[in-house]
Amino acid sequence: MAGKWAVFRCVDGRLNEPLENFLRSFDVPPNHYSFTLIGGTKDNFRVLTDLEFAVSRLGISRAIFVQHTDCLAYGGRIMCGCSEDADREFQIGEIRRIIDDIRKIEGLTSWFFLAHIDDNGEVSFEEIDKNK
Repeated sequence: MAGKWAVFRCVDGRLNEPLENFLRSFDVPPNHYSFTLIGGTKDNFRVLTDLEFAVSRLGISRAIFVQHTDCLAYGGRIMCGCSEDADREFQIGEIRRIIDDIRKIEGLTSWFFLAHIDDNGEVSFEEIDKNK
């Protein structure tokens, strides 16, 4: 896919290899800009500030946002009573908190994914929303 890419993700190392494999399958070029933040989209102000810089100064026109389950920045799955379903719903809510603000940025196509990290460390990706 044409255009410069940015990926916003959490610092959690469990995402490294699975996310890179996923991005290749999504045709994101290896020279994409990577914004690695504690908690992914947890800090809306930081995400939006970095994104506005990426669009205006770096020429980014496509962005992928990845939130994940069992995120220690939120207290991990324990915070949701150890329930994968409750953790999933909570993290989807975190993504949805920022989607409308991201959609206001002109010239940007964006995708939002939830990475499920199961108890064995396996990672799978679920598309939550896209803005084309």
